[in-house]
Amino acid sequence: MSSSFDVAIAGAGLAGSCAALTLSRTRRVVVLEPEAEPATRASGAAAGLANPLMGRRPRLAWRIDEALDALRTVLREAGAEKLLRENGIVRPAVTGRHAAAFREAAEEHPDRTAWIDENELAERHPAVRADGGGALLVRRGGAVDVPAMTRALLAKAEVRGATVRFGAHLTNWRETPGGGVRISVNGAETLEAEHLVLAPGAGFSAFPALDLDLEKIKGQTIRVRAPVGLDAGSLPFLSGSGYVVPDGDALVLGSTYERDFDDLAPSPDQSDYILQKTSRMLPALAEADVVEARAGVRVKVPNSRYPLLDRLARRVWYFGALGSKGLLTAPLLARGLPRFLGEPAALPREVTLGRD
Repeated sequence: MSSSFDVAIAGAGLAGSCAALTLSRTRRVVVLEPEAEPATRASGAAAGLANPLMGRRPRLAWRIDEALDALRTVLREAGAEKLLRENGIVRPAVTGRHAAAFREAAEEHPDRTAWIDENELAERHPAVRADGGGALLVRRGGAVDVPAMTRALLAKAEVRGATVRFGAHLTNWRETPGGGVRISVNGAETLEAEHLVLAPGAGFSAFPALDLDLEKIKGQTIRVRAPVGLDAGSLPFLSGSGYVVPDGDALVLGSTYERDFDDLAPSPDQSDYILQKTSRMLPALAEADVVEARAGVRVKVPNSRYPLLDRLARRVWYFGALGSKGLLTAPLLARGLPRFLGEPAALPREVTLGRD
């Protein structure tokens, strides 16, 4: 038995759920997710920080104003605006070199940032330490509960008529002479679609035929109880030596970047490393109790700060390699997908295989 759709999306992480929401406005969509729920891999391990100025030498994320607008739009469309806590981000300078770079960023982007000296930082956030003598305040930016976001986006897509299937393993596909794609699910069932959008995250390596030169990086985050005497609700989002995202009476801390790894399980050693790193910004964390550790594998294009969205064959697309900036790129690129499927030449060159 065969079912027919306009677009089949393989993967229900951040990229797949954003694609499902935007494409379901006008197309018949099916989402195929091999796990029992969405965002079980890298998207599930993310702390959800949307930071417009990342890096030790801060520079603006790609198309940042459009990206933030796209993030707000998909959340609003899904009725999940409250998931975005857009309170700005404080970046404590942990060394003098950081401080110099942060001051330079504040001078370059005065409408977006401000330099806070150590006295003002102590007055605003007495629990935060900046050994470099101050901090960079990023006025726009915040955090999102990524698993909750994917669930909300998929739920809205279903309201529009999309089919979302869990435990559905994409096992094969082939383009048909008629111009569509015939898709094998769980090794037996067949689906027909006009387009196939592959958004499998690190699962791309299960399909050797893709032959994509992508880098896998294991990342870990931990959730800790707020130490006694520390009011988590009064803390800002912190990004500098790792990051700290307050979440109720707990804190989500991250992250690690392992390029050589043997398994996907969280590591106690990496949890200790995260605590050591983040306690440079928030000393009270040195003795915090770890409640939960999560690990996932990010995918990125080697030597590039851009994600990947491109047509691999006439009707087959890849959408992913979001790296650590998924919240600022997935909604933005998904916004253009309805157009890109019919007009591939409209794709931003930076995110295509032919970017060089």
